Amino acid sequence: MNKSIYSRIGKSLLIVLWLLTSSCQPAAQPLSEPQPEPAQPTEAPQPIEAEPLVPEPAQEEISPFLVRVIQYDLMASGDQVALLNEAAERIGSEMGMPIEIDILPLGANPDTCNFAYLIDPNGADIFMQDSICSLHAFETNAYASVPEDLGNNLNFFGAGRVAFSDLSGNLLAAPFGTSPMMIIYNPAILGDLPVTPTVDEIMEVSAAYPLVIPPHGGIAMAVAQSYLTDPFSELNLLDLEFYGNLGGLAETIDQMAANGQIRSASTQEILPGFMSGEIAWTVHDLMFLRMLKMNGYEGPLAVARMPQINRTGGSAMSIAWVVPGDSENQEIAWQVVSRFAEDPQVIQWLISNGFVPFYELGYQKWDEQRDLAEPWLPAGLWANDRNFNVLRENAVESTAWRLPANVPVDTYNERILPMSRDLIANIANGEFQMGQGLQDWTTFLEEVDIQR
Repeated sequence: MNKSIYSRIGKSLLIVLWLLTSSCQPAAQPLSEPQPEPAQPTEAPQPIEAEPLVPEPAQEEISPFLVRVIQYDLMASGDQVALLNEAAERIGSEMGMPIEIDILPLGANPDTCNFAYLIDPNGADIFMQDSICSLHAFETNAYASVPEDLGNNLNFFGAGRVAFSDLSGNLLAAPFGTSPMMIIYNPAILGDLPVTPTVDEIMEVSAAYPLVIPPHGGIAMAVAQSYLTDPFSELNLLDLEFYGNLGGLAETIDQMAANGQIRSASTQEILPGFMSGEIAWTVHDLMFLRMLKMNGYEGPLAVARMPQINRTGGSAMSIAWVVPGDSENQEIAWQVVSRFAEDPQVIQWLISNGFVPFYELGYQKWDEQRDLAEPWLPAGLWANDRNFNVLRENAVESTAWRLPANVPVDTYNERILPMSRDLIANIANGEFQMGQGLQDWTTFLEEVDIQR
């Protein structure tokens, strides 16, 4: 009952008590005293009708604000899920509404995690979009443009703005996290590598310590972006001339493979080799650093950028927050995105999934609280500030992978990815030369009818 109901009940009780006391006879007087004249009959007071107890209308139930996210099975744990759920509960309480997290689990193989996945936006107020499928998503559905003041406050990196803009340049998702390719090495074995080594420096070090790489398509893209002087575009991937321009790398790669300076192995093979010191360096993304931590590695660790050929390059798989264009909750949705972006627990959840922030404010929060990464990344990574700065610069400049909207998602997942992994492994292991690999690749593009 609320206050108004209690007030009405109290009023009714007072009236009943008054009626009861007014109906009592006066007390008997002593016999020695004359009896008073009987009181003249008066009209009995009419009882006042109590107000009916009308229940207050039930408060309208607030529908939960639904946020749909991707959680990689490889990294999944109760602690990770708790980070996001606790942050959502706290932020929702402060905003006066329940926020519900809807988790979509994805595959666990780190060498195939860059497959395309279109998230169903139906029913969600906010959902997570990966950069690979961003062009497909923007062409298929209508999304709300990111408010300019939100972008200015968080200061999205330029690579993130490109990754989540449509072909007309409209920013349709708030860049949130990115996982660039990088060199990961043991400084106790190799010493300190340059922050951005040249190809000659890579050749020199690999003569003594072979570089072992996984069959990861992001490596080839990172090298291509560094080699080509023109701005890199996802449309380059369909252009036969693009691959013709890569021919200049063939001699170097083939020489390294022939000399045993480079070879390919799965991530599951590289991981124990790195931990034992048998493998001194590899090329991978933040997920490899997470796997080191998950397997208890706390030894020496350092990172460097991808080799600089013609320019500093890099590639990354990235994620962003998206708001449906037909949502009636757009304004409050962007407020939730803003709160998520500034929340330390959400940033921890981001790092725990193998990503670093894709916006300046996220790095400021991380820099202020270095312990954000402590449970999720190896301690050796924080021996000095250089590693932190390498991660940030990679995030600032690495181009995110995007699948052109005219390339079918099934074709990408079932044919393009397996073909690219096989080519990388075969070239690195010297099974055929890079020139032959490029020729096989362009023939393959013609077969699947996606070349320009």
